[in-house]
Amino acid sequence: MFTPRAVEARTAPAMPKRTSLDWALEIVSLAVLAAIFLTLATYWPELPNRVPRHYGFAGNPNNWGNRDWMWVLPVTATVIYLSLTVAARYPGLINLPLTVNRDRPEVRKLLLNMTLVLKATILFTLAYINWIGIHIALGRAETLGPIFLPVFLAVTFGPIVFYTQKLWRYRV
Repeated sequence: MFTPRAVEARTAPAMPKRTSLDWALEIVSLAVLAAIFLTLATYWPELPNRVPRHYGFAGNPNNWGNRDWMWVLPVTATVIYLSLTVAARYPGLINLPLTVNRDRPEVRKLLLNMTLVLKATILFTLAYINWIGIHIALGRAETLGPIFLPVFLAVTFGPIVFYTQKLWRYRV
């Protein structure tokens, strides 16, 4: 016989309640994703047929392609946005360097926060690459900038290290 407690134990843990900051990060991420598409659509008529396709360590373009290649970045940004949105809902999909009890509310909240921060920072990075790529193609810029790679690595791995350190106390 099933009691309410037995049924409750068999269901998945509830999503943590989102804070105003969580919603703000979600809205900003969605706005940045929309801006990536809007920026490319706005500059599309001006773009030459030859656009940067890849950048070296110093941020200089080292591979060029057809202007249609510029749509790869917005599509990639969309895939990342959707993947991290799903990961926020299903934290079992998040690969961690340690084992934690993902059913604990504290752990679920930390994983939610981590995915929201990563989503925002990665989308901002892709928006920057999109913007500069357009300007390089138009001859208004030459490089992503010499500090692009260190900044990108810091904003990507910084939150991962920060949240892994916070999750350390919940390891099993």
